[in-house]
Amino acid sequence: KDMEVHDKPALVLAVDDVDKDCAAFKVAGAEVAHEPQVAPWLPDVRWAMLRDTEDNLILLESSKEAL
Repeated sequence: KDMEVHDKPALVLAVDDVDKDCAAFKVAGAEVAHEPQVAPWLPDVRWAMLRDTEDNLILLESSKEAL
């Protein structure tokens, strides 16, 4: 199945703490498409996805190595 444009992240942001930043975006009214969780592609990475006002996905990612 082909992915729709809105099914892929339009932007990837590397952040220090996905859980903290995702919670802050949620409080500010952002739609959380995928709650923070351990990335299946790398166990030291946590990720979450938000939707912007244009319905695009934004991927937030943090790594224990970055801390």
